Amino acid sequence: MVTMSKQELLIEIEYRRRELIELGLIIGLTSQRIIQLSQELDQLIFEFQELIKRNNSE
Repeated sequence: MVTMSKQELLIEIEYRRRELIELGLIIGLTSQRIIQLSQELDQLIFEFQELIKRNNSE
């Protein structure tokens, strides 16, 4: 697994969020692809939170 920096994670989170919104408007929010993208976004947000938590404890 490649570890991303805080800035890289923020950029990726924003990209995925916009992709999720735009695609959701086109194919609907219950589409399997939307669910998959949402889970990927959740994972990125979790990784960001963990990175922040690690940085605060150092």
